Amino acid sequence: MCLTVTDDGGAIGIDCSLLAAAGSCFCTPSTVHIEMIEPDLLKADKGERYGQALVKVMDDCGNAVSGVTVYGTFSGDLSESINGQTGGDGNVLLTTTTSAKGKPVFTFCVDNVSNGTLSYAPDDNVETCDSF
Repeated sequence: MCLTVTDDGGAIGIDCSLLAAAGSCFCTPSTVHIEMIEPDLLKADKGERYGQALVKVMDDCGNAVSGVTVYGTFSGDLSESINGQTGGDGNVLLTTTTSAKGKPVFTFCVDNVSNGTLSYAPDDNVETCDSF
């Protein structure tokens, strides 16, 4: 199948290149990695706040991966270990069970991820810790 394009001056261009969609069938995933971490605060009662970390997990073909358990640690004003499982969009929102007054300062680090079929391969270009 070819793509034909006509510009405002009437010139026509034709391209018959093979295009592959994102998540192409030409790639078989073998590993998962942390794509991003976004720390934040969630309001609690009486001026207190919980810590949160949104974590996105992708495979080595560039697809979001569901069903991955993410293990992480909050440290600083909010301190605890926590885990949760990614949804269909590859995201998991981890929220502390404890809160702190004011605007707590914390660091969240992914300690490990677990998936039944794909192994965890940290991406050297993506930090596995982020601070708020």
